[in-house]
Amino acid sequence: MFKLEDKHLVKDGLFITAVVLPKVGEVSIKSRARKLAKSGWLKSCDFIQFENDTTIELRSTWTLDVSACGTTLVVLHHMGYDLNDSKSIAQASKDKNNVYSKYEELIDQKPELFGSKWVETAKKIKESEKKKEIERQRKKEQKAKAKEEKEKKAKEAEKKKEEEFFKLFKTETELIFFSYSLYNENSSLYLIDDSGKVNTDQETSLKKLYQKNWVISDIDKTGKSAQLEDFNFLIRVARKN
Repeated sequence: MFKLEDKHLVKDGLFITAVVLPKVGEVSIKSRARKLAKSGWLKSCDFIQFENDTTIELRSTWTLDVSACGTTLVVLHHMGYDLNDSKSIAQASKDKNNVYSKYEELIDQKPELFGSKWVETAKKIKESEKKKEIERQRKKEQKAKAKEEKEKKAKEAEKKKEEEFFKLFKTETELIFFSYSLYNENSSLYLIDDSGKVNTDQETSLKKLYQKNWVISDIDKTGKSAQLEDFNFLIRVARKN
């Protein structure tokens, strides 16, 4: 921020008539103030507030003053408001949201307008933000890589589990599977063991069975209605010679 000090004031007799802004120089203002006020509950800036700041009263009407800090004066001047015209000051007081947006733009792109010390400060802020962005990107990539690795291991584990599953009946020539609903070749199938129990720990599909040289030899269905989703299926498959 640009904090107003007595050295920035230009007076005509008792009253302040102008302020000296960084990179700009002397700018006339409409004011009946004789001195700066310390920012507080009664004298805080009406546009942008900073702790331990100073303000000056700008005359917006014959009876109403607007408190403005040094930072606000810089922003209003660069927005094209005439600080020596009451109507322009009154118009600016109705444009507070845009004033703050302009401040964020200027402090980012032209920090020198708020004093030489802000050039180095702004540089440090940008460097800090850049480091934070690099760190955020690194964590994002790290997270994506971890997710990819996890999915890869899960697929490998599933593939290994499936291979072990098919090894169990490597010497079998006929198998029976159960399906809650058989919509297509990717529908889940569960092996029925010798005791007639459905093993739901490992599922497979017709597509996978076809790839292992198994073919359908028979399909039985049972259900409470004629709707396909109400049917259960028993699928017999045989090893292809």
